[in-house]
Amino acid sequence: MSSPQQALHQLVKPVEQHLLPILQDSIRICVERHQIGQGQGADNFSFYTDVWSFPARMLKDKIEDDSIPFELANHQGCVLSYPNFHLRHHRVGYSERDNIHSSFPHNASALALELNLKNQLTLDFGGDFPAPEAPTEVLLAYMANPLDGLCAVYLTIPGRLDNGRIVSWQAVLDIWRRGEPIQTRMELRPPPSL
Repeated sequence: MSSPQQALHQLVKPVEQHLLPILQDSIRICVERHQIGQGQGADNFSFYTDVWSFPARMLKDKIEDDSIPFELANHQGCVLSYPNFHLRHHRVGYSERDNIHSSFPHNASALALELNLKNQLTLDFGGDFPAPEAPTEVLLAYMANPLDGLCAVYLTIPGRLDNGRIVSWQAVLDIWRRGEPIQTRMELRPPPSL
């Protein structure tokens, strides 16, 4: 059994190869749309709504035309399925300087509900009826703002919940940071097994 941190390493290559370019492109479009709409009703709220909905639509389109090796696990939201993982995306902060360990999504109620249900369903009936292995819930967490666009991207596994909100991360993996070449992130290796 791998640690949560080791589990995230399994997602690095497919996320960098397939999801990061889609996220970068969609956030660039959100910044352009925000700039066009300034003075005509565009504000921070509309930008932050766009930085969830534009990636969701682009990810769904790529999945539907089989352009990326992910599947939709949920058609109402944007839950991507990759072997042993469910992956959602949320903006969690504004700048690459924000600390990921104190940055959490403001509205991830569907993820919090899913985590609560999984915690409630982990009953042990012994060896005769082992509980099915549930996919690991992962968040593609990113920092973005209307001036700089996409600033940083992380893979995170939610930790503790408080009143239906994520308040800690169980594991975090830095994927991309504005101003740094992606090749430095590709060199990440899983920590040795204990």
